[in-house]
This record gives sequence, C-alpha cells and structure tokens, in this order.
Amino acid sequence: MDGSSVEHLPFGVAVPRIVRSIAMTVVLLSRRRVRCRSEWVGEQLRFGDAHGRVYRDTVAVRPPTADSCVLVVEFRLRGIHGWAHALFRWESLLNTPLFVGFPGFVSKLWVTHDEHEVYRGVYEWDGAERAEAYVRALWWLLAPVSLRGSVNYRVLPGVRRDQWLAQRGHHRRPAETRGAKRVGASTAGLVRTVAESVGGAVLIAVHLLGRPLRHWRTGWGATAEEAVATLPGDELVPDAAWSYTHAITVAAPPERLWPWIVQLGQGRGGFYSYAGLENLVGCHIENATEVLGRFQDVAVGDPVLLHPDRPPLTVAAVEPRRHLVLLGSAPDSADASLWAFHLFDDGNGGTRLIERGRYAHGGGWAGSLAFGPALLEPISFVMSRKMLRTLRALASIR
Repeated sequence: MDGSSVEHLPFGVAVPRIVRSIAMTVVLLSRRRVRCRSEWVGEQLRFGDAHGRVYRDTVAVRPPTADSCVLVVEFRLRGIHGWAHALFRWESLLNTPLFVGFPGFVSKLWVTHDEHEVYRGVYEWDGAERAEAYVRALWWLLAPVSLRGSVNYRVLPGVRRDQWLAQRGHHRRPAETRGAKRVGASTAGLVRTVAESVGGAVLIAVHLLGRPLRHWRTGWGATAEEAVATLPGDELVPDAAWSYTHAITVAAPPERLWPWIVQLGQGRGGFYSYAGLENLVGCHIENATEVLGRFQDVAVGDPVLLHPDRPPLTVAAVEPRRHLVLLGSAPDSADASLWAFHLFDDGNGGTRLIERGRYAHGGGWAGSLAFGPALLEPISFVMSRKMLRTLRALASIR
C-alpha cells in the first residue's frame, strides 16, 4: 500500500484513538513493557539517494506478531533548519505516547533528517490495516507542522522490520558494540529514564513559557553576593550578552566533590542530568555512578565533549578542588561561551558549589535564537539543576 496522499481519518475519529493511545502508553510503562534498544542506534539507513541515522529504537514487549508488516512514515517539518533539528530530536521524546499505545505497535526506529531534511520513522506493526489506521490518525498531528504534501507513508505487509532492513543491506550490530547499557540495560532502568526525561521535558516546557521566572532561574540557589562576584574565567567572556549563576551546598568537603566534577563530559562521566533527553539528540551519555580514575587528570587545553559530533569545549583553567573553567569557541568570537565550576569550603565540613555560564551570542536572529536566553537559558537551567542535585547526592555518599 502506498499512502503518498494520506487519506486521513475524520477528526472526531482520530482524536479519541490518539487519547486511547496515550492512556495505553501509561499502562504499558507502569507494567514495564516499553523498552529502548541500542543495536540500531547510530546506524545510517539508506532511502533511495538519501541517508538518515537511527537515533532511537522504541520497542513494546508483546506476544509474537501474527501478521507482521513494516510501516515507513516520512515528513518534512515546516521552518526547521540547521540547529533546530537537534531541538526537534530532543523534543521527540514527548511523542512516545502518540504511537506506543496504538493497537498492533511492535517497534519504531527514529531516523534523523536526510540530505533533503526529510524525517522518517521505520515501524514494525502487527497487521497492515492497523498500521494504516495509525498513520491516518497520525496525519492530524503531522500535517500542521509539516510542509504541505510532505507526509507520506508505505505499508509493506508480510515482512519483519529487521528482515526488511537486511534486504536493503542493513544489519543491526551486537548490543555490546552499541553500548546498550547506555540506553537502559534493564526495564526498570528504562522506566526510570523515561519517567525522569518526560519530567525534565515538562519542566523545560514550563520554563520556556515562563519568562517572568528568568530572574529566579539565572540566580537559582545563589546568594546576592555570589551572583555578582567576579570568579576565575569571567574575563574570558568579558562582555557577556547574558549569564547565570547557580549554587548549591554539598554536605561533603571539596576533595570528595571534585572527582565527580572533573570527570564531566560526553564519553567520560556524563553530566548527571536527564540522560534520556541528552541521548535523544545523539549525545550517547551514560551518567557515572562511581569515580572514574582514568578521567581524574585534566590540563589546560584538554577537550571536553558535549556531543560526539560537535566541537568540544576546552579546559581554559583548572585548579584541583577549587575550580574548572571550560570555554566554548574563542574568547573573541561572536558566540564565545563559558561553563565554570567553583568549589568553596563552607566552613562546616561541606562545599559551596557555584556553577556559572556566560554567553556572547552571535548577531542576527539566528544567532540570538541559537545562543541567546530565549531557548538556551530555560533548557540549561532545568538540566543544570538536575546535575547539581545529583552531584550533591553522589558526593554525600560515604
């Protein structure tokens, strides 16, 4: 079946089905029957002359299928270009309830946009009619945000997803070569990750709409003196367009907290935040739960990755157990940024941890949107608060 011109369901029929899917997803999550697998994550799939990379694989735990089929859905988002694709991939976690709970759902590979900015989802479904019913309901969600005529689909009956991919020359790799544990080695871990990530995404959505909260966010946990204090590294971005200072008290001395901070980074100890959200945009984060000796020595000039496919931050200054200053882009560039951690003995056997960010966003509309406070500030606040609270808990464990 070829649905290049989707004959959508009537609105009054589609909406109740979507609502039921959301409710069923909650039930499946509570019963630990939704999983993320990593064997396909990172694999580049070919679609004619275009290519897209798998960034997530969502699977429902269910009885064997009686009538397997493959469903391929493609669409091109309206007004999404460049860096905004990463934002969409991050946001897409929120879409999970919109398909997992539909009757017949088996699995979905989430595929990044190709050279023509076309996104795809490669599903396995139990029953071609069920698959088509799903995509006809999905149209009401995709059409408003997609370019006219770009929502297309194909249903391929009588074939399993992995079988179809193998026929096209794609083969999933063993789990151990894909770092399966990073996505969730256990069902309990997956449920916890999904729950935390959805919670984090909701918080970000609230703060994106909560501009009046910005003053509170940019000084979260910090005293008035800490918020305006001059700290090592500030001089690297002297004319910041915007900045924040977050702080938290940790019931552990600096020497116990420092090992957790110095191993921050992608491919290192992670960021102790919402890894599920970070992994949706391809960060491949595994948050450490122990001190990793091989990452304890850092020096000025060392790279610290945020994302495997993005330029790294650079260690600009480091004083063990005192401060770590990371610099993004050259200090004299239009998009220079600074991320710093400062540790102070609080005089009671604990540590006052101050996190500071400073940004000189690029000129023009695109630069302001990408590096300015409208999007980046509320997102970084939610992620940073989770990180600081996790650092406090980790360092306090004796």
